[in-house]
Amino acid sequence: MGTFASNVIILNIILRLLSFSSMEGLQTERSIREGEYWREKALAAPRASFRKIHYYERSIKADPADALAHLELAEVYFDLAISYGHRDLYDNAEEGLKNALKEDPLLVPAHYRLGMLYFMRGEFRQSRIELEEAHRLDPEYLPAVNSLRMLRSEAQKNEH
Repeated sequence: MGTFASNVIILNIILRLLSFSSMEGLQTERSIREGEYWREKALAAPRASFRKIHYYERSIKADPADALAHLELAEVYFDLAISYGHRDLYDNAEEGLKNALKEDPLLVPAHYRLGMLYFMRGEFRQSRIELEEAHRLDPEYLPAVNSLRMLRSEAQKNEH
């Protein structure tokens, strides 16, 4: 009887652990689905709009590990910063790009956008580092190739 009781207790513990891990898995899956839902709403919103920012922020809150959501939010801030020239929008874009790269350091468009952001600020050394990283990761990524060419041309003008 003692063996049966101990087996029941062990089985009960195993079942609780399995249900706990499956509940945790369900919560993670739910968060990812919620993040995808808000990301889809953001993609459908008008370009460079504050509604788009709201949707991306909700997506990231639901799934903080979604590097593409961080990148896309940063692109909205970047577009708004170019349109309105507000320094805080550039800062928000930079933060979003760094978050995207924290989640996925191989995300070429994030390196490219960060390089362009630094270029717009006149931080040419940082710009070159990010653009070269984008080019190193994907030598065929034309925006980085063209931007590096432009940056080198600008550097040559400043030397003369």
